[in-house]
Amino acid sequence: MTASTRISAVAEGPAPPLLQVSGLCTTFTTHAGPLPVLRDVSFTLARGETLALVGESGSGKSVTAASLLRLVEAAGGRITGGRALFDGVDLLALPPAALRAIRGGRIGMVFQEPLSALNPVQRIGAQIAEAIRLHRPLSRRAAWARAVELLALVQIPAPELRARDYPHQLSGGQRQRAMIAMALACEPELLIADEPTTALDVTTQAQIMALLEDLRRRLGMALLLITHDLGVVAGVADRVVVLYAGRVVEQGPVERIFAAPLHPYTRGLLDAVRLEALPPGSALPEIPGLVPALHDLPAGCAFAPRCPRADARCHATPPPWREGAPHQGAACFHPLPAGTGRHAA
Repeated sequence: MTASTRISAVAEGPAPPLLQVSGLCTTFTTHAGPLPVLRDVSFTLARGETLALVGESGSGKSVTAASLLRLVEAAGGRITGGRALFDGVDLLALPPAALRAIRGGRIGMVFQEPLSALNPVQRIGAQIAEAIRLHRPLSRRAAWARAVELLALVQIPAPELRARDYPHQLSGGQRQRAMIAMALACEPELLIADEPTTALDVTTQAQIMALLEDLRRRLGMALLLITHDLGVVAGVADRVVVLYAGRVVEQGPVERIFAAPLHPYTRGLLDAVRLEALPPGSALPEIPGLVPALHDLPAGCAFAPRCPRADARCHATPPPWREGAPHQGAACFHPLPAGTGRHAA
């Protein structure tokens, strides 16, 4: 970057985020009545950035992704508040036809279970080609050729042959790669990957994450990674958003989150995976208790019943959002003091 370019960039100010989520609320209809699952979820994602959503099962990670693309509407969910600006356009307010043009086109999605997400009676190449033709004016032959190119891009061996296979004929890692190829079919600006390494062996997990990181760099896309694997987060994410019981409890740069977490819940998650410093024979660290049921949340902080720092105020009043270090913040009355973290995993 030349001096004149730097001066111009400073004058113009920082670029607006590719994705800006503000106050997102999602409610599901149940036999017992409306069930709020997401409550005031907010975060941003810059172009070319990797943002990780982390938390225990039931924290709202996958529902957040599904809400952004309004996939919850087919499962009894509805967006009850907030905005999700994608390149300045509110995804939550778009008419269905306009949303379909973005979903699968400018935003790709890698689902958690490729075997259930893929059509079992359609060849892999045909499924990818169909996704291409929905958003690009290509012939069947050209779309098929592009599908084979994409399978090669995600490093599936003999892509011409594998394109003619059905999902059950591929290994778990190959099915996940095929899902990634389909998500990349229209060269999206944003790729949402929902637990992309679930049910894969450790070696294949590492290969899939290395592939996603390589593709992100080569294609210049942003990546919204949903995972509970903090080891993966440490290796690929730029920033982290920690969810608990449908709320954001902490977010910040990955280096700050791992070195000096503010929220006791974040500290508990990190301690549970940092076992190298434990004395021999000592008990494994744990977060006591369970994530509360969403229909029976505490009046104050949802983490208070499990938190060693909680007091009467924590049990009675929802905590406000507080900024800590630059670009790092947490929703906590008693954030951890600086220097209480450990080295990054």
